[in-house]
Amino acid sequence: MMMPPQAYAPTYVPQGQPMPPQQYHVPAAMASQQPQRAAPQAAPPSRPALAQQPPPRPIVRAQAPDEPAHVEVQPTKLAIPSPEQLGVTCAKTGEALDWNAAHARLDRLGATCLHEEKLSDGSCRATCLLSTDRPGCSHRVEAQANSSADAFRVMLDEAEKWAAKKQ
Repeated sequence: MMMPPQAYAPTYVPQGQPMPPQQYHVPAAMASQQPQRAAPQAAPPSRPALAQQPPPRPIVRAQAPDEPAHVEVQPTKLAIPSPEQLGVTCAKTGEALDWNAAHARLDRLGATCLHEEKLSDGSCRATCLLSTDRPGCSHRVEAQANSSADAFRVMLDEAEKWAAKKQ
C-alpha cells in the first residue's frame, strides 16, 4: 500500500512581502522523469598572459628614510611681562588693616554677613555675603590667606570687583 505524500498548511505571508521558498516532496517515481540539468559552462578563457602574471612585489627596505639636513635654528627670546604690567598686584602683607575702614567698605558694598574662620593649618578664611538685585539671594565672596588681615584685604578686593561688574 502506497501512502500519499504529506501535505502541509500554506504559510501566511503579509501583503507586500515576498513568498518564502517552498519545498515539495517529489515521489521517487516522478523524480526519475525530471529533466536533467545541463552542467554549467566554463567561463570563456581570458587572456592567458594577464591571468598568469603575479602581482608586483612590494619593495621593502629594512632602513629608515634619510633624515633631512639639520638646520641650525636660533631660539627666539621670550619676554614675559611682569605681574604689574598685566594689572595683577599682590596683596600687601604684614601691614595692619584698618578694621573701621574695612567695615565701612563692606557697608558701602551692601554686605549682609561677615565671617572669619581660623583654620587648623594656621591660615585664616574671610567670608562675606553681598546683597543682590534678587530678593532672598546673596553673592558669597571668600578668601583665604596666612593672616586674617591678608584674608580680609583679598576678600574686600574681590567684593569690590564683583560690585563693579554688577553695575
